[in-house]
Amino acid sequence: MVKEARSQRIQAIEDTLAQKAVRPAKEDDICILVYTNDMEEIAHMRGSQAVLQSILGGRVVAPVHLTSHRFEVRDEATLKLLIQKLSDLLERFHPFPITVVSYVPLYSAFREVNLLKWRIRTSVELYEFTMKVDGVLEALGIHSIYPPGWVSSLVTALEDIPELCYDRQELNQNLQLAKETFPRHLFTANEIALSRVKGPEEYEQLERITLQ
Repeated sequence: MVKEARSQRIQAIEDTLAQKAVRPAKEDDICILVYTNDMEEIAHMRGSQAVLQSILGGRVVAPVHLTSHRFEVRDEATLKLLIQKLSDLLERFHPFPITVVSYVPLYSAFREVNLLKWRIRTSVELYEFTMKVDGVLEALGIHSIYPPGWVSSLVTALEDIPELCYDRQELNQNLQLAKETFPRHLFTANEIALSRVKGPEEYEQLERITLQ
């Protein structure tokens, strides 16, 4: 238990430092979203979110997704080339599992809301996916807003929560009422979307890519 508590404190410190290194989202940022199109998995996640919502309030996030990358593209020609290169790369990339290991409370400065996130495991497949996309961005001279080597590990479950406990250990203990053990499978990543941020709750989908 002591080792686990120490690990959680270290992870919380690392998350705080990482979040400070990333500027808040703004209009015209481009995001790469990782999610699933499996209806059975989507239904199971909705059920989990409904239980969490009954405990904390707030709104259910749909579709559930991981934002793997966020960056700026200065011109439409570069964006068009990026979409083509990502399509060529990712159409040969196999679907991979997303596994949850804990809950994480966060505040979104861009949207001015409390969020409940699932922390996911940084798997070999997720790392490989992230590095391959990083390589495409770098080749086109596109600079990620995330720090070098960053692998996203947070997926939003609920948003706009009225009151949220920011002590992670206490939060995870309180949410044991949700009766979901960790680690557990969240979804199979088999769809990728490129989206442009238009506002705090408005996005323009630019492209969808299916992993085979």
